Amino acid sequence: MSRKKKQPAYHPVAKPAPHVQLVHKLLRLPRLGRIGLTTLFALAVTLALSPIIDSIYLRYLFTPETVLFPALASAGFGLAMYIVGWLLMIGPVGEALPARTVILWYVGVGILAVLLVLVWLITGIASGNAPTA
Repeated sequence: MSRKKKQPAYHPVAKPAPHVQLVHKLLRLPRLGRIGLTTLFALAVTLALSPIIDSIYLRYLFTPETVLFPALASAGFGLAMYIVGWLLMIGPVGEALPARTVILWYVGVGILAVLLVLVWLITGIASGNAPTA
C-alpha cells in the first residue's frame, strides 16, 4: 500500500520582494497623504530646477522679450511632476492602483529634489545668500 503524504493545513504564499512591499505601503497611504506627497515633490522639482534653468537662460537665451521663460519652464516641469504623480500614486477616487516599480523611481526623483532644495537652502544660509523676509 502506498502511503499518501500529508498535505499541510495551509499553503505558504511567497513574500513579495522588498521593493514591492514598499510600493504597497506607499499606495496604502491615505489619499490626502499621497496628494500631499505628490504636491511636495512637484514643488521641490520646481524649486530645484529654477536656478539651473535661470543660469542656462541668462547665459545663452536672454532677451528682454523672454524674461518670463525661466519661470514658465520651471513651473512646467513642476506641473509635469505633479501629473505623473497623480497618475501613478493617486488616480481616480475609489480605484485600486496597481503596484508598479516606476512608483519607486518617482519617489526617488522626488526625494532627490527635496534633498537638493534643502542643500541649496542650507548652503545659501551658510554663505549669507539666502533670501530674507
